[in-house]
Amino acid sequence: MSVIDATPDLTFDPKAAAAETESAQKSSDKRLKIEPVPLEFPALINTLATDTNSMASIINSLFRPVFSQYKGSKIEVVQNRQLQCSIFFVDKAPEEGKYKAIQSIINKDNDSTENRIFAMNQFNSFKSGNRKMYKLTDDAKELLYDFIPSNFFNRDGKVNWGNVVREGTYQTVPFQQEIYVQVAVDLYKVLKAIYGSKSEDGGHWNYLLNVNYPINNSNMMIAQPVSNKWQLLIMRVNSKNVETLAAQYGFTMNSNQLGIVTK
Repeated sequence: MSVIDATPDLTFDPKAAAAETESAQKSSDKRLKIEPVPLEFPALINTLATDTNSMASIINSLFRPVFSQYKGSKIEVVQNRQLQCSIFFVDKAPEEGKYKAIQSIINKDNDSTENRIFAMNQFNSFKSGNRKMYKLTDDAKELLYDFIPSNFFNRDGKVNWGNVVREGTYQTVPFQQEIYVQVAVDLYKVLKAIYGSKSEDGGHWNYLLNVNYPINNSNMMIAQPVSNKWQLLIMRVNSKNVETLAAQYGFTMNSNQLGIVTK
C-alpha cells in the first residue's frame, strides 16, 4: 500500500506572490469604472472647534503687536452661557513702534504737596473701589472704538468709556500686587477683525458662537473642579449663501413693508 503525503506546502515564494498581486491589479484596472471629477462641496457653514483659552491666545495676537502695555485677554462664560470678552493692560515701559494704551491720572512729574495729597487720596479711594488710578489714552480709545460692545454706546454714538473700563489688582509675587486695567470688547467684532468680514464673492461673513461643555481643571487646593476653560464652536456663514438658500425655499430676505425693489 502506498502512503500519500497530505502535508500542505507552506513554502512562501515572495516573487510568485508579487506576480499574483500584480496580475490581480491589472485585471482590476481593466474593469469599467465611472470616475467623475469631484465637485466642490457647497458648504453653507464653516466651523472651527476650539476653546476659550485657545481663542484668547488668538485675540492676543491681534492686540499685543499694537499696544506696548498689553497684558492678555480673557473669555468668560457668564449667565445663560453668554460670552464676555475682556482685554487687559498694565503699566510698563513703552515699546518702540507700539501705542501707549493707559496713563496715570496722577502727574508723577509734579512734586508739589497738593499733588502728593491728591495721589494719596486717589490711592486710598482706589483701594476701596471708588476711584481709578489710570485712564485710556486718546490713541487707545481711537484704536479700540471698533471693538467696543454696542451696549456701551450712548444715543449720540459716543462710547461711555466710564463703563467700558474697569480697574483691579492681582498678585504678581507674594505680598506684591499690580494694578490692571480691564477693557470690555465685543467678541463678534474681534472675530471679524481676525478672520475677515467680507467674502470673496461680495457677501459678508456672519459669525455664530456656540458654547459647548466646560473643560474642567482640578484645583488641588480645594479639591474641586474649576471651569475656567470651555469648548467653543465658531461658525461662519456667508450672507450671500443664506440669501440664495432662502430664495430657493421661498423665503424673502431683507424685504420692506412697501415692497420696494432696491437691487
